[in-house]
Amino acid sequence: MLHIISLPCSLSSDLQDIGPVYDFLSNLYSGKNIHRCKTAMLDVETVKPGDRILFAGVGHGRDAIRAAELGAEVTVVDLSETMLRKFGESQESEAPHLTIRRIHSDTMKVEEFGQYDMVVANFFLNVFDETMMVRVLEHLIQLGKADASVVVGDFCYPTGNVFSRMSKKLYWYMAVFTFWLFANNAFHKIYNYPEHMRRLGLKVTEKKHFKLMNMDYRENEHHFYAYQDGKAVGFIYFDPIYRNNEIISYVPNISRANADFKQGIFYTLMAHAMNAFKAEGVPHLDLGLIPLSLDATTEHQESRLLKRILHGLYNRGDFIYNFNWLELTKSRFRGNNLKTYCCHNRSIPALEFLAMFKLTQVL
Repeated sequence: MLHIISLPCSLSSDLQDIGPVYDFLSNLYSGKNIHRCKTAMLDVETVKPGDRILFAGVGHGRDAIRAAELGAEVTVVDLSETMLRKFGESQESEAPHLTIRRIHSDTMKVEEFGQYDMVVANFFLNVFDETMMVRVLEHLIQLGKADASVVVGDFCYPTGNVFSRMSKKLYWYMAVFTFWLFANNAFHKIYNYPEHMRRLGLKVTEKKHFKLMNMDYRENEHHFYAYQDGKAVGFIYFDPIYRNNEIISYVPNISRANADFKQGIFYTLMAHAMNAFKAEGVPHLDLGLIPLSLDATTEHQESRLLKRILHGLYNRGDFIYNFNWLELTKSRFRGNNLKTYCCHNRSIPALEFLAMFKLTQVL
């Protein structure tokens, strides 16, 4: 049984030279999402009192402390004396009453086969080249019982459009280069852990994903669902827009429809949402930006070259993003069009251009 938790970044566990600043670097790099990722699979549903859990490459080990707090019998193993010492300091300051067994050793030399209910490898497997990584993973699986859970928190294999994949790979290589340079970790591509694990006979039972610098803030969200014969056929999530601490509008954030439902559920849900917001006294509904939908008139302050490039991308770039379909969909609501200006110093603002795609969630 396999659980995977993933981030768009990855840091090494067996760090000799930069171990003392590991927490600082990981927080700087991920906005504390590495810690959230490490503890995502540790709760009262997955960890029972008395469960035996092994943490490979424990690092600072706050995930191990979390498991011990839930009543598990925890063993941590790390080849880095620096990281084990840091773990001991963390436990002494945060949970001195807990008993956690420590092993200063190469994980491959731990031979307690079939002894653990859960084996955890958070941000650990990425320190190895691919051949060695598979060997280490296979060894960790053997340490677990027949029905054990294997939990891996690490960098998520890139998916999505070309820009999304490119940005994730760039983010990965920034991290792997740093730890190759300072900690002599292997320099390699992003591993497809689910595929490797399936080849080793595991079954993926749960995945959790954490975005870069993600903020878990959901106050005043509105969710609208549509069902047919008890089966969900579509939904739309709306985020609030504030002015002076007052909600002045909502904007659709995520919308999905069942591919088997052909009747255009999006418009029905939007009409229902509009009536609901109107009843709440919300003055208007914001349909959001239409990426690269530019006014035909070129104002005196605009870059003519840039505008020609953007017009060309809009007219011919539907293979990248559904620009025209999005504008058609929003135009059917017959709302008022409001211009949004993006200011830049250079005639071809490459960095600002990427920021605009990030803002509109193309990247």
